[in-house]
Amino acid sequence: MARAEEIAFDPFEVEIQCKGCGHTILLWMQPLHLETRTLCPSCTRPLTAQIHRAISAQIEQLLPGKDSLDRARSA
Repeated sequence: MARAEEIAFDPFEVEIQCKGCGHTILLWMQPLHLETRTLCPSCTRPLTAQIHRAISAQIEQLLPGKDSLDRARSA
């Protein structure tokens, strides 16, 4: 299976909503966000975990054989 570093990853737009204050932020995601701590501009709560989940979901969509992985997980 291909590793995330080997996938052609184009930046993508995603809305992240802070679980602390509800502030919504529109971000262009890139792999560099996996190593950057991002805080809510309104309440300074860390948004890093939500950003990691958004990037991981995007990478999963790009992986070859995703359909077979989904079927294996649901079995």
